[in-house]
Amino acid sequence: MLLKLERPLSAGTGNDMHHLHVSEIEVLDVSGAKIELRPHDASPFVKKGYRSEGVFLSYEKAVDGDSATATHNDFGPGVQYGSEDHWMAFSLAEPHGTVREVHIVAKQPAWFCRAVGARVSLLRDGAVVWEHVFTEENVVGSGTGGGGDVRCEVPLGLQPTPAPQVCVCV
Repeated sequence: MLLKLERPLSAGTGNDMHHLHVSEIEVLDVSGAKIELRPHDASPFVKKGYRSEGVFLSYEKAVDGDSATATHNDFGPGVQYGSEDHWMAFSLAEPHGTVREVHIVAKQPAWFCRAVGARVSLLRDGAVVWEHVFTEENVVGSGTGGGGDVRCEVPLGLQPTPAPQVCVCV
């Protein structure tokens, strides 16, 4: 099973909105146990990551267990802004229980507004078994200043049962 987080071009690129940065992603099973996530693949700019202080902020940082680190898609000179969907995918270590919750922690307060239009999905054998698209209506939080929790309510009735709950924290 894969977990995929994506910010598609269709979510908009105006006002410098097309970025994907995440501090940590966690998946919990119905008992509350953390399911190990392993880097699987990412879009080219997300896979490379932006180089900051000699370190590439690639997608592996989202599952390194350190919420002080963060991913950041590559950008700047030589990078064509708005030319690809940004995404990152992680495999869930087997065996694992039924997924109950997905936590996405973003270090950057700007990610709050950039979350609108992004989606998180669970895939089995390439087929989507559960998906959540972040909208203004289901993303709640300050998203400014020192941050604060940004929570997204998952519509009921999605698979797997019970539907995972999603929390995006800024």
